[in-house]
Amino acid sequence: MDVARRWAGGGSTLQADAAAFGLVIEGADEEDEEIEIWPENLETVDAFLACQTQWAVSEMSGAYTGLRYADVAATLDMMCVTDKRDVFWGLRVMERAALDVLRSLRG
Repeated sequence: MDVARRWAGGGSTLQADAAAFGLVIEGADEEDEEIEIWPENLETVDAFLACQTQWAVSEMSGAYTGLRYADVAATLDMMCVTDKRDVFWGLRVMERAALDVLRSLRG
């Protein structure tokens, strides 16, 4: 989800997560913080980034409403994803994280 948050403009949550426990991590620059992607999530992250231009946007408000799933399916086909169901559910988790950030940035 950190990849989705960072893609959406929310950066990482290292300091926010630490603050929830009353901690401050000195010297941690969140802009330079690397995101570790576990091997089992790499295909989902690649698919999310490949779908970054496939967002539906409300004509009335201009707000992001989610990924266009027909376009996601086409992207997964073009990427030759073998376990589309698993990657799709991972994309949904990333989509929700990105939407949370995108909506918070709108105010």
